[in-house]
Amino acid sequence: MARRLFQLAAAAVLIFSGTSQAVAQQQPFYDFRACDGEISSLALGEIPQTDAYAVDIFDPTETSLRFRDIFLAELNESSKATSEDGNLVFSFRSESIFRGITSRGEVNPTYRGDESGSRASPRSDEDETRELIRSDRSRRDRRGQASQQVLVEAELRNNKTQRVVWLATVRCSPLTNDNNVLMKFVSEVFIENIGMAVKQKPF
Repeated sequence: MARRLFQLAAAAVLIFSGTSQAVAQQQPFYDFRACDGEISSLALGEIPQTDAYAVDIFDPTETSLRFRDIFLAELNESSKATSEDGNLVFSFRSESIFRGITSRGEVNPTYRGDESGSRASPRSDEDETRELIRSDRSRRDRRGQASQQVLVEAELRNNKTQRVVWLATVRCSPLTNDNNVLMKFVSEVFIENIGMAVKQKPF
């Protein structure tokens, strides 16, 4: 009887262990959720796997420079190459507590996705893409909660073609007052989803 109970207990441990591993594999790679929210993104072109990443800073504030350092460190942590003159260039726009990451104007000039690389018309595909992502914003922000939330928009550009290849927006409610922890977490969310197209994916 005792041997039978031991066998059942051992089997239960194995089943639980296997289930835990399967669940763990489905979870995001970040291990501390510093912000409760969602990411929406759209893939607009091919992202060369061998190219290095860089981060453009148009308004070198203390906040923007700190975010750039944290973001580049997280890229390296996820085995992605980085370089000051990397071909895959990230630009960021932020509101709320992340204000100051980029310039007060547009993230980057918008270009047509054609061979000439000419400037886009006022209603370009990229403009419509940005509007689509922004339309996913939660209604709760309309009730005066925006200042308490993190909102960061990312644009990834192929510097050789001047084409935007990926757009994403992270919106979340902070679960910590540590801005460095928030920046690290937001960086991880962006990096985990590079190249993907998702709509209001929760984290």
